[in-house]
Amino acid sequence: MTYKSGEQETVIDYIMVWKANRKLVQNINAIATVEQAGCVTQHRLLVGKFNIRIEKRRRWRLENRLKVWKLKDNQIRSSFQEKVKKSLLANDPAVNVDDQWEIMTNALIKCTEETCGRTKGQRRNRETWWWNSEVEEAVKVKKESYMRWLNSRSEEDRMAYKMQCKSTRKAVAMAKMTKQIEFADNLETRAGRGKIFKIAKQIANSRRDITEVRCLRSEMGDLLFDQDEVLATWKSYMEKLANETNPFSRFGLDDVLIKQGCCEAIFAEEVEASLKEMKEGKAVGRSEVGAEIFKAAGRVGIEGLTRLFNDIIREERMPEEWNRSILIPLYKGKGDPMDWGSYSAVKLLEHGLNMFERIVDKRQQVKVDNLLALYQKGAR
Repeated sequence: MTYKSGEQETVIDYIMVWKANRKLVQNINAIATVEQAGCVTQHRLLVGKFNIRIEKRRRWRLENRLKVWKLKDNQIRSSFQEKVKKSLLANDPAVNVDDQWEIMTNALIKCTEETCGRTKGQRRNRETWWWNSEVEEAVKVKKESYMRWLNSRSEEDRMAYKMQCKSTRKAVAMAKMTKQIEFADNLETRAGRGKIFKIAKQIANSRRDITEVRCLRSEMGDLLFDQDEVLATWKSYMEKLANETNPFSRFGLDDVLIKQGCCEAIFAEEVEASLKEMKEGKAVGRSEVGAEIFKAAGRVGIEGLTRLFNDIIREERMPEEWNRSILIPLYKGKGDPMDWGSYSAVKLLEHGLNMFERIVDKRQQVKVDNLLALYQKGAR
């Protein structure tokens, strides 16, 4: 009883907790004496004892990346090509496509690390977008003026420091205005028009309330908080999403004659054309070898990819590493964020697999166009 007046006794005070937090409640007591309760005589103080575990704040582990942007420098690229050539010649010839892909990727990663290095995560002192040499010099002079005034404490040095602060603010304002004008002029060019949509997406994503959730609903509707259970649920959902097939009718396909014979070899010109079509700056797969590294390797990289693609056709199988990929769930922006159906998956494939698919697709497209040109009237 939490309230007593005369002969009337009742319960009017409650401690409400979520159903999922009931396990935290250890005991509930109603203090009867006035001295212990510190309240009026009719009421009894309700005291709850909870076992609350304070979890440490999760710190994001920043992955280091290869500094592939340094390969744009001609001198660094030439050094990289020499190292790749020596590294590939030093290795023993590969027996199968798995060994060949592993030797190539290991050599490219090792040479990239030696030539360009890796990042150490997010920079602490990140350079601003309007920083230039004039601003750097003005800030340096302002710091010197401040130290001079700090040591002398004279009125003359104080006025000189104030004047230098004004000139520094003016230099910063001019630098910002110059960069803004350059940015606006760049958007009017052909190359800068595509940045408008990228900027709009960045603004929309920055204003989005829900970016990620650490819990997920199971198939039974229960909330899962354990990371192992959440990962297992994601795995089952992704396997079902990726391996689900629609019913397919084989009507008329059994009578089609299968063309017998050897497959056509892949030429270095096809690999070079496919490599040129690959965009730079895209997310890489498990091997960390992107299109920038293949392009920087030059002729050595093209010849290595040509041998690999022809061995894939000869052995009639791809490297085992190409069967593994990284799946990243992205919130669609609508629906329950704890429901897996509100997410779409992005698969990060190996760039070597993308180039091989481009070559095969282009060959099939040419053959299909020759067969359907007279009947489809241009419609596909």
